[in-house]
Amino acid sequence: MAIQRIRTLKGNRVLLLICIQIVIIQMGHGIIAPILPLYAQTFDVSVMLIGFLVSVYGLARIITDLPAGRLAERFGRRSMLIFASVITGLSSLGMALSTEFWQLIVFRFLLGVSSAIHVVTAQIAL
Repeated sequence: MAIQRIRTLKGNRVLLLICIQIVIIQMGHGIIAPILPLYAQTFDVSVMLIGFLVSVYGLARIITDLPAGRLAERFGRRSMLIFASVITGLSSLGMALSTEFWQLIVFRFLLGVSSAIHVVTAQIAL
């Protein structure tokens, strides 16, 4: 009885931590989306390229979703959640510090990759 209760408490703690992490990371992704086109305009690029910048995130997620599940099973869920969080932070910083438009696209693509890895791995863990 006591062992079952410990397992339940540990499972609830893991669930709570994963949910908090998902909320924080996805809020970061959502906050940047409305201002991204305005930021891209500072690079003096066409509307088509701004549209590509916005959609490259989704493209990265589509490409990465299936391999992310394999990676989570191969390297472990915890390590992949940590890896995705680090890549999210670094790519967000890279986007903020971009001096050329192509850099912004690369970092936005990496943000999509890290998002796919994070969401898929968290779903597997849950």
